[in-house]
Amino acid sequence: MRRNIIILLMFGIWVATASIHSCSQDNFENPYDQIDYGDDNSEIEQASPFSITGLHRDIFKPRCSLPACHDGNFEPDYRSVQSTYSTLVYHPITKNNENLEFNFRVVPFDPEASVLIERLTNCCFVNQDDRMPQDNIGVPLEDELIDAIRQWIADGAKDVFDKVGSYPNTRARILFYVPTNENFDRDFSQQRLERFGSFILPPQQNIKLVVSVMDDSTAVADLINNRIRFSTERDDFSQALTIDSEYFNFNDEEFWITDFNSSEFPENTAIYFRVYSNDGEQESDTEFPQDDDLFVYKDFYSFIVQ
Repeated sequence: MRRNIIILLMFGIWVATASIHSCSQDNFENPYDQIDYGDDNSEIEQASPFSITGLHRDIFKPRCSLPACHDGNFEPDYRSVQSTYSTLVYHPITKNNENLEFNFRVVPFDPEASVLIERLTNCCFVNQDDRMPQDNIGVPLEDELIDAIRQWIADGAKDVFDKVGSYPNTRARILFYVPTNENFDRDFSQQRLERFGSFILPPQQNIKLVVSVMDDSTAVADLINNRIRFSTERDDFSQALTIDSEYFNFNDEEFWITDFNSSEFPENTAIYFRVYSNDGEQESDTEFPQDDDLFVYKDFYSFIVQ
């Protein structure tokens, strides 16, 4: 019903707009008709084949921005020069190889660290025949075209204003947590009241809350302000108990661990917790869950002692 109402409203707006236009178009003079915007194509035609504009003209638009390919349905988006640049340079990848060797689609000054080059040259990046354009769909790019892309990257992968993009310094990311005992041989989060509800902690138990955190430019060991805050209120942490975390390395796997005893909390009461970290470059710490997150995340980050 709601969908039908929305469709009717949209149709009504279209009819009203069409009626207004039909009644006034004979008497309306567009003040912009006399403006000479010049020939936009001339600048594109003269663009260097090693620039992002030239690459879009020669490669990305005619060979990649095709129906059911990179036409805006999924990234990279090659419909325009701007969308091409923004979805390539320092853009996190969605598919990596088995050894997880790449971080970004294009890394300025470093073609070999740019997964774009790998995808254009490797027939079997992840699966067979997945070179771009895909071997079972399109025709692989000619060597001179790949060399032009490689040259653009080696020169800094500059934008349309001939500037090199800035390395993105994103916030630290909270990946997951595991509540375990002192021997690290039990995962208390496996026993929950509901599928995504509070997990159960036994009373009088020493707990190690292990948290996995990562950052795009700061080593895990160098992250700061790592702590966990606990509250009996889902949405109010003004009176929360704060316990600092300590760095922990196990077989080159890095974590931050918060130690506490379950006796510190009242029994049969939901205890909500939030995880914090900072890469040292951000004005405010990463917090998860946050106030505006869905309640399911907040419930998942909670436990009951019983």
